[in-house]
Amino acid sequence: MTAVKKYQELDEVICTLYECMSFASNEMPDYQRCKTLFCRGASVIPPSDDLIPASAISVDEFFETSKIAIERSKELQSRGLKERELCRKVHEFGAIAQVFSTYESRVDFSDRESVGRGVNSISLVFQDSRWWILSLSWEDESPELQVPAHLLPSS
Repeated sequence: MTAVKKYQELDEVICTLYECMSFASNEMPDYQRCKTLFCRGASVIPPSDDLIPASAISVDEFFETSKIAIERSKELQSRGLKERELCRKVHEFGAIAQVFSTYESRVDFSDRESVGRGVNSISLVFQDSRWWILSLSWEDESPELQVPAHLLPSS
């Protein structure tokens, strides 16, 4: 039986999250590794709007819907996805932390490169000598909703 990695630093958790969700062409995100970041009962809250109400889902449900979405997009599957952190704001008190992590996602399609940005909101708790993700939610940038300057890297 493989020992579970102890994520004793917040940075390890956040960097691993981005590594796990990125994937090379004809591969999938590393859901098994990613699952080790979340505590039991953790939730994922995908973006919502007036047509899609906000709703928390389990980590397993999120991985399953993510896998289906990637499988349905043959071009995305064949090209892969690279997510990277651009900026991080951390508020920590004792054994709890709230992280706002601005990200960039890139896909090189056959006719264009798609680059998107957004902000992940990650709630964590330090327990059993390591950090665990309690919840993950995010909002993608759009023409109507731009990432604010205080959540972007300083120039």
